[in-house]
Amino acid sequence: MTDYADLRDLSRFGSRIALIGADGREWSYAELAQAVENTARALGPDRMLMMLEAKNDVRTVISLLTALKAGYPVMLTGGGAAGASIASTYPPGLAIRAGTDDVLPPSVEHTQAAPVALHDDLALMLSTSGSTGSPKLVRLSLSSLQANAVSIATYLELGAGSRAITSLPLHYSYGLSVITSHLVAGGSIVLTDASVADAAFRSLCERYEVTGVAGVPYSYELMEQSGFLDRLPPSIDTLTQAGGRLGPEKVQSVAARARDQGAKLFVMYGQTEATARMAYLPPELALQNPDAIGRAIPGGEFRLADGSGGTIERAGEAGELVYSGPNVMLGYAQGPQDLARGREIEELHTGDIAMRDEAGLYRIVGRMSRFVKLFGLRIGLDDVEALYRDRGIEAVAAGDDRMLAMVLPAGHDADAERAWLASRLKLPETAIHVATGEIPRLPTGKPNYGTIIAAASERADQSEPQDNRTVRELFADIFPGRSLSGDDTFVSLGGDSLTYVQASIGLEEILRQLPLEWQDKTIDELSALPRAGQGTRSWWTPRTFGSDILVRAAAILAVVINHASDTWLVGGGANVLLVLFGLNFLRYQGAHLTGLDRLVPLRNYLLRIILPYYALLIAYSVGTGQYDWPAFFLVSNFTGRFGNLMEPYWFLELVAQCLLILTVLFCLRPVRTLAARSPWTFGLGFFVVASAVGLVSQIAFPRPDLAFRLPEFLFWFIAFGWCVGLAKDRTQKTILSVLAIAMAIAIATISQGQSGAYLKMPQQIVWFVGSALILLWLPRLALPGIARRVVTEIAGAVFQIYLAHNIVVHMFLFVWHYDNLAVILLLSVLAGVALRYAQAFTASLYSRYVPLVLPSRSAVAIDT
Repeated sequence: MTDYADLRDLSRFGSRIALIGADGREWSYAELAQAVENTARALGPDRMLMMLEAKNDVRTVISLLTALKAGYPVMLTGGGAAGASIASTYPPGLAIRAGTDDVLPPSVEHTQAAPVALHDDLALMLSTSGSTGSPKLVRLSLSSLQANAVSIATYLELGAGSRAITSLPLHYSYGLSVITSHLVAGGSIVLTDASVADAAFRSLCERYEVTGVAGVPYSYELMEQSGFLDRLPPSIDTLTQAGGRLGPEKVQSVAARARDQGAKLFVMYGQTEATARMAYLPPELALQNPDAIGRAIPGGEFRLADGSGGTIERAGEAGELVYSGPNVMLGYAQGPQDLARGREIEELHTGDIAMRDEAGLYRIVGRMSRFVKLFGLRIGLDDVEALYRDRGIEAVAAGDDRMLAMVLPAGHDADAERAWLASRLKLPETAIHVATGEIPRLPTGKPNYGTIIAAASERADQSEPQDNRTVRELFADIFPGRSLSGDDTFVSLGGDSLTYVQASIGLEEILRQLPLEWQDKTIDELSALPRAGQGTRSWWTPRTFGSDILVRAAAILAVVINHASDTWLVGGGANVLLVLFGLNFLRYQGAHLTGLDRLVPLRNYLLRIILPYYALLIAYSVGTGQYDWPAFFLVSNFTGRFGNLMEPYWFLELVAQCLLILTVLFCLRPVRTLAARSPWTFGLGFFVVASAVGLVSQIAFPRPDLAFRLPEFLFWFIAFGWCVGLAKDRTQKTILSVLAIAMAIAIATISQGQSGAYLKMPQQIVWFVGSALILLWLPRLALPGIARRVVTEIAGAVFQIYLAHNIVVHMFLFVWHYDNLAVILLLSVLAGVALRYAQAFTASLYSRYVPLVLPSRSAVAIDT
């Protein structure tokens, strides 16, 4: 069992590193202890109230440890107006103001405040209201601080090798607990003010081999948007979350990403009144119990109280969550006279309504507080927020007995929402004030209810202006005629790999960034995301976009060039498009194939892709009098259809055949079960089997004249794209990179001497391997705005370019006998883009005058 140190005497850890300052200086425990002794001399002999303006620096840590060792009760504040407000209520005898790391020992200011009576057990006072500067403080003893630090260190298994980084303010109980728990365990802390979203934060984690990162829900939102969670620094083995509820879906997402990268997520629950922590959810239970707070920390106990204060013994019944343990506060202080009081409570009534399951795990199901009384009605603010959550909207409610103040994500109609809420609550609209935009937050990441109420009072009935371009308007353009709701996602609305380009670029223009897994986020969730930057951007400003968009555009250009020229041999574009088909099929069709609507992808492919192809095929047949019946049955790729104007459209038939195979495959229950429970295992198995079929077919049943267009030879490209969409960590991406190179070499070796074989030319191998590595390792690219616009226009019209280019090629080469690759390529692209805009315009007119009825989930992915 780990022998933890006393916060008043850390010298036992000697030469171990304790702190790493912003200047890079490493402080050993011995040096830290000496600095504490030096600072203590400046405090004076008389015990008095101290105020410490905290920053995430060495000065703050030394000052705090000095106060604890010398027995001086310390008020920990963030400085500024909030700190001044607290100091005016509790005039300190000593003050250590915010300074810099190089001012050591810190300057101690002796004030002229009259001395106040201080209880012997009083060691620390923290505000529960963040930056509002409320005079109500939590009184904590040294034993509570010590007990909570040891408890946290115990369940996190902290030790000498543990290294944290200050991702939260030190005057916040959660941020303080990170410091104390690592110090009692002999670990170390990197001190910084950098945001978790900053590149500097990642750099510090990597440079100093940080092992643990703590965050509130907002921290995890920032870490997700910055890509930190998808590429954790290798040294990180622990993520902790507290400071508010993280949604169950987000808990599962973060826990899975952490697990895939060799780390653990600890979901924790606590209050400042319990020093910091009261409960934790063991990481191995997070995926199955993402809505739970877990069990009591070591040394603590929970009970559920009924309405009369009695204890609820039966599992599954709700009651107030009551906590007891050595870390419970002494009590509150409302003024300086309260600092002389000793322990006033033994149990902490949290105000949260919870339930306990049969396994002993607790779940928060509601709150007993946060009510306002308007026009004789008692309105629960949490209940109001729940009304919006039921609509898929993460709104924040605040208020007092004068009004109800709401903040909704940008993109909502404030007037319409005020009317809806007034009707629902049976209140006059004048009692409700609705704002849209970013939610004001405290430094801890929690909503700043005080700011929301103050802003509503000043704003009265006026609402903030909305953006000229909203996410809802973007989706309305992409899906004309659809009745949109805030719960709709790109996938549920029927998004495919073609509209994906338009949606991803449009979102990046609106949000100035493309959120991770945006296609599965609701319109309301996307609207709620903060903008990454402001101001105008020129055509030459670099803008990011998905690398698959660039690969898609390059692949269709390669197809056109290959069909229009006998000189420029750039074969392989179709193979890359098959990889993209597999990638996007996974993005949009996984839920369909494992569910009851697994025929939807095949049906929609026939409606959206094959019907336009049939129109072209019928026009050709009528015009020439040649009826190619294998083509009508989508099997002409088995016969070749060589020399025919329609020959290049074999790709559409091949995809239809592969899609049919996938649909039949997922009719098997074991296949659906494996794909749903172990996506990566299924995907890798899918690729291995498809590759084996391809290699065996090449060796035992060679078709050199048709191998480049038959499913048994090409299905492995689709399987590879499927796996690309599943690869999240370095190991998985490395495995796929090796397999891609190995398959390319194997196919090229086997197919030598076969005139019609695929991947037989060096440029084809480079095309495939290069595209695979880009998709795996460079998910985001940046180009000047004008270049990105060109690329996205081409990528967004891939299907239309594929349909139109062969007619352009045929007319120029065989009717007009004009062989100019540049002209043919340009006109093919322009014809395809024009066709896409014509189809969009037609769809818009149709939806305006003809009722459009579509299924709620009708996504299809097709790259052609």
